[in-house]
Amino acid sequence: MDPSQPHENGHRVPLSPGVSGGRPPGLPASVATAANDRVAPATTVQQTDGTERRARQHSRWLHQPRIRAGMRVAVLLAGFSLLGLAAIRLTGGSPAAYPPKVLVWLLLAKLAAFLGTGGHRIGWRYVTFDDCRRLGISATAGALAMLAAAAAVGSLTTSVCHVAAVDWLGTVCGIGGCCATLRLLCDWRDRRRNQPYRRRGLLLVHKQPPARVSTLLRTLAQRHWDVAGLVVSDAARWGGSFSGVRVLQRGRSVGDQAKRLRARDVLVLEHDIQAGELRRLVDDCREHAVRVHVLPDLEDWLNAARPGRLVTCCGADKRPLPSREVDIGDLLRRPPVELDLQQIARWLEGTTVMVTGAGGSIGSELARQILAFRPARLLLVERCENNLFDAHRRLQPLAGETELVPLIADVGDRDRLQTIFWRWQVETVFHAAAHKHVPMMEWNPGEAIKNNVLGTATVAQTAAEAGVRRFVLISTDKAVKPKSVMGMTKHLAERIVQTLNRRSGTRFVSVRFGNVLGSAGSVVPIFQEQIRNGGPVTVTHPDMERYFMTIPEACQLVLQAAAFGRGGEVFVLDMGQPVKIVDLARDLIWLSGRDPEQIEIVFTGIRPGEKLSEELYFQDEELAPSPHERIHVVRCRHDTAIELEDLLAELESLIHKPEEDIRRGLERLVARHGDANIAPHTVRLPHPRPEDSRRAA
Repeated sequence: MDPSQPHENGHRVPLSPGVSGGRPPGLPASVATAANDRVAPATTVQQTDGTERRARQHSRWLHQPRIRAGMRVAVLLAGFSLLGLAAIRLTGGSPAAYPPKVLVWLLLAKLAAFLGTGGHRIGWRYVTFDDCRRLGISATAGALAMLAAAAAVGSLTTSVCHVAAVDWLGTVCGIGGCCATLRLLCDWRDRRRNQPYRRRGLLLVHKQPPARVSTLLRTLAQRHWDVAGLVVSDAARWGGSFSGVRVLQRGRSVGDQAKRLRARDVLVLEHDIQAGELRRLVDDCREHAVRVHVLPDLEDWLNAARPGRLVTCCGADKRPLPSREVDIGDLLRRPPVELDLQQIARWLEGTTVMVTGAGGSIGSELARQILAFRPARLLLVERCENNLFDAHRRLQPLAGETELVPLIADVGDRDRLQTIFWRWQVETVFHAAAHKHVPMMEWNPGEAIKNNVLGTATVAQTAAEAGVRRFVLISTDKAVKPKSVMGMTKHLAERIVQTLNRRSGTRFVSVRFGNVLGSAGSVVPIFQEQIRNGGPVTVTHPDMERYFMTIPEACQLVLQAAAFGRGGEVFVLDMGQPVKIVDLARDLIWLSGRDPEQIEIVFTGIRPGEKLSEELYFQDEELAPSPHERIHVVRCRHDTAIELEDLLAELESLIHKPEEDIRRGLERLVARHGDANIAPHTVRLPHPRPEDSRRAA
């Protein structure tokens, strides 16, 4: 036995003097033996850990780039040596007929040319067409280098030319064949390994070129998808089979085709199918219990995942393709909005822009899209610290050269707003700050007046006094024939900015649209939460319907409408057809993977302030076209008015009264101004700034 014993830290230390056979004095032999037996496992673990540590260090050493490159060069050197000797034999010569100096020069010349043209960087495991092209170039360069070396040493003969030709063929076939065989074996192994996790589906393509579809099929195969069929509009053009996948005609039921081929999913590319077609596809697949998945744009995703390696990463990356199931935004999606980017850029680029309510859904998306037009400065005004922090954090990476300024401020604080306007020399204001939840404002009508009406008046008046060039109010369809407190306050806000447009140099415009999908507290997130909890899903009325639009779509049209504005207009966005809320609930239940029969839909009754349907303009308003087909201009035919300061004074007196008195007062004010504009209120205009004349549109 070794005269040492393990210490608690795993090292062995010498025993005390006088210890015989590893047994301390006075300790019985049996006890000492038992103690040593208990120590043995720890020693074994220590030795095992040391072995594994050395193995890991050895593995890291082998995987260092220089070591791996050296190993490749050594393998190539040995391979070329054997290949050269084989070539000499095949051409009828004898290695003895070539002096060693000539053989060494030929070998080194080919190796140098092969390495210089990057032949050693070929992906052996995931070889691509680019790798094959590089192999051909490297082999050709190697053959030419061999001939040049033979000529340099005075040994260029016909037999050397034959040797170079046979060597070129052997290099291309040998390395290329090894790479192709290794890739086939790796693909077969990966398929076997991932077979339990693979999914079988159909791929539906519409406008994609064959080359991109071929790349997509390879990518899907590497990412756990077995494509049972390719569904196209013109099957004759594609042939009966494409890249080993059966081609199907799109004319018949896709869900039935998927069912017959035992495919559980149908894959579609984002932006390759219109919303109406997608809706029909989803309904068809729903009848056959087949899921529909949306794939991202292939090229964008691959470039983001592996910049500069579009083709190579198709084989090298084994992560699942980031597909998603169809969401409600896909079903409501309309054709992409076409913007006059130059017109928008003319009044945003290089200017100072302020967005109020920048921490909200609309405000933050407006700010994100404004950054694309490179303003000199973008002010994010928000009274909620957390929302402002989140918005600023998300937008900062997109700012580029734009100065992004987060400012905590309340739209009702005139002194704070004056400081902001004069400190930062604001030129354009997007006023998105507002209380928007209809039931909540029924409980708090005074707060709705303070924020939505008096706050709007404060921001608008301060903007006019500071010489702001353009003011855009984000309004709502609930301002038309308003029944709710929120709708009445937004209606009065529209009238206020129309009034200020008459007496100031600022161009005031309003943009009116309906509900947006995905905003905080909107119907879609509420339904999704109820579905996750197993139901029931609560709908107020079976005939309740609303206009819907995605947030990016609404903000794009807001920017375009603001560019058209000359002052005083109310722009109405084309919201498409209204959607029944109960149909929206059923779609969300199915899209969540649940059976609509298993999730109960309960009708709770219309809440205070709600209407069964919304309208986008009053009966006394004329709807005129604008330069953009999805934006309309509303013009009022009446011109009666009252003083703005009288309206604001009445509102100030209302906010401290009981809730019922506030509602009755609002209804009275809306009835008074529903068919009339509000009289202008004189605002103090500053002396024009020198840059105003240069920036005037």
